[in-house]
Amino acid sequence: MAYKVSIIVPVYNAAQYLDRCVESLMLQTLDSVEYIFVLDCPTDDSEAVLERCIAKYPDRKADVRIIRHDKNAGISKTRQDGMDAATGDYLIHCDSDDWMNVRMLESLYNRAIADGSEMVFCDFWMVYADRLENWHHNLNVDGSHEDLVRSYIRDKWNVVWDILVARSLYQKVNLKVPEDIRLSEDFYISLSLLMYASKVSYLKLPLYYYNQLNAGSICHNVTREVLDSQIRCYMHLISVFKQEGIYDKYKRELCWRMLGSRSAMVLYNRFDEFRKTFPESNRYILSVTNDFCEWKIKLYMILVLIGLSPIVRWDNRRKGRV
Repeated sequence: MAYKVSIIVPVYNAAQYLDRCVESLMLQTLDSVEYIFVLDCPTDDSEAVLERCIAKYPDRKADVRIIRHDKNAGISKTRQDGMDAATGDYLIHCDSDDWMNVRMLESLYNRAIADGSEMVFCDFWMVYADRLENWHHNLNVDGSHEDLVRSYIRDKWNVVWDILVARSLYQKVNLKVPEDIRLSEDFYISLSLLMYASKVSYLKLPLYYYNQLNAGSICHNVTREVLDSQIRCYMHLISVFKQEGIYDKYKRELCWRMLGSRSAMVLYNRFDEFRKTFPESNRYILSVTNDFCEWKIKLYMILVLIGLSPIVRWDNRRKGRV
């Protein structure tokens, strides 16, 4: 069967939220959807919850595929397996602790067909215990392709669950996510695709619900490993940009992102690592925007580079960061 859209759902220890997620997917108004759930060896009862949820929608059961890992492989491999298995004309992701507006797929698909777009972005809701916040992207879809890529690198949220992408674009890029990326795989995927997209649209409607209540989410547990993975992601992307001969066009913005991650090294007294990790970005410390580094962090970085790291160490101790 030819599907209009394949939706890829990585599943790992999200049993508490999975019912709501699956319901929002099964109730989509789009009439041709392939559901790919990739179970990355959850240690809770996510698998049982998933099977129970799917059973509630017998009309969709034939459209469901479940991929089970023999061992925990991490989010990059989990997403990759889902992307490799997808057969729909368009692909989109959904995290298992989030959910979608039931018209999301139909709205994005119709916009993609109407515009002839390979990628369609939308806005999303940040879900807190006491409120919803509408998050808007800062994308320049009406300018040049270079302006669009630059605005996306500078955008604060770079995810895969608010973008409908033509499978033909995935095939053109031959996208393979490096498995050493444990966080920011969204950025690697989305930017790699955007580099080669010929037509991009932006639907300024909040259609996705990004759950901020899951304390177990990797995004709420920013460890040293996670930050190092983020830097690896940027290094992989910089390598791709250099291979394509376009790095100089986006060097400033990529260095800004690198500084945003490197700044954590300064906050936790990893001064030698800070000095050795991609020093090329140091020239952009004064110009980096506050979205990536606040002024005080810029000052810390400069102090470390000029040999005054004991001052930063003292302030870190005073703030209880070490």
